Amino acid sequence: MQSPECRAPTHTGLVRDELVLCRHLFGPNRNPFNPQGQLGPALRNTPFRDVLLVSVHITGRADPQKGSGHAVGISVLDLRHLQSYIAAKNKASPHSKNKTSPHIIRSHQLQVSKSTRITDRAARFLFGNTERVDDKACVKSQFQKVIGNRSFVLVTYGGKREWEYVGQLGIRPLYHLDVLKVIQAPLQTSYRYSLAKLLTVLKLPWQDIHVAGNDARFTLHALLLAVVADWSRTPKSTPNQRERATLSSLKAVAKEWHLPEQEQPCLVALFRGHL
Repeated sequence: MQSPECRAPTHTGLVRDELVLCRHLFGPNRNPFNPQGQLGPALRNTPFRDVLLVSVHITGRADPQKGSGHAVGISVLDLRHLQSYIAAKNKASPHSKNKTSPHIIRSHQLQVSKSTRITDRAARFLFGNTERVDDKACVKSQFQKVIGNRSFVLVTYGGKREWEYVGQLGIRPLYHLDVLKVIQAPLQTSYRYSLAKLLTVLKLPWQDIHVAGNDARFTLHALLLAVVADWSRTPKSTPNQRERATLSSLKAVAKEWHLPEQEQPCLVALFRGHL
């Protein structure tokens, strides 16, 4: 008989509301869930809801008037684009050389500071250029440009701070989806994984964590594989063709980014001191 000391904590693997919400966003739904608000209509011929997933991460001081400023990372996955990607992938010939690109996540990074200099940390943003803005009013303007008139679900990683920050901007998401809580049942976690540990467990490549834009992007990658892990762990039935295509596409999008190849120094440079 297993001793009490060796048993997993009682909260290990709990199915949280955030996971149930994921099942409604991506399908298939296997739990009763009655959201107080609306998740948007289902997209045609897919289990997806017609919403944006907007991942936000903040580093640094959130009040540039009292410190050196802060950075805001924003990554967006439009489930309409995911639907189109899956449809195009299904139509493509398996022998076609023109593979459909899974580049459907848009990533942005804002440096909120009076200084015109981009910090060394912000310069390590992997998914585009960092844009400098003066204050939170500018952040709100940029955020509104990103989401347009679409409904969105806020995605964070242990992100109480990000939830409060978006609220201070006067922008209201449909729901707050904390990936730290989503993974609890699929991965049977009993303690808080760091984002780096989660990416490693999911076998997702990562680099330069603790950069706002990178963390926002990698959080979306982790969410997509958490959805796949959830289905794989507790399948309602054998996935049909459409469900297999969905799971395959989620994996492809999550794993699309690869670590950049390390530049090899040329032999002349290596032996310059000996020539």
